[in-house]
Amino acid sequence: MRAVEHGRAVLVAATSGVSAVIAPDGRVLSRTGVYRPAFLVATVPLRDPRTLADRMGAGPEWVLALLGLATLLAPLLRRRAGRDRGAGGGSVAGSRPPGTQRRVEASSAG
Repeated sequence: MRAVEHGRAVLVAATSGVSAVIAPDGRVLSRTGVYRPAFLVATVPLRDPRTLADRMGAGPEWVLALLGLATLLAPLLRRRAGRDRGAGGGSVAGSRPPGTQRRVEASSAG
């Protein structure tokens, strides 16, 4: 994946596992077996130009991570704001539309 992403050959040297030579287009040019001592010899192209992934770096990953975090936190913050606003049954004094106010009259019988 990194070979294709960066447009460069990748050489994987593993002391345990599989060693390999991977071309810039993602093809595996040569590889060893698992836990097999071996030598790999290959001619790989040298590349100088930087790919889009090289130029942008980790920027897109950070943007996507922050968008995901904001998506997860938004409902929690909305719920909390709703609780803070209307602790007494969900209505706030003066929150009724005009013309729907209730008139309350009090009389003292004496």
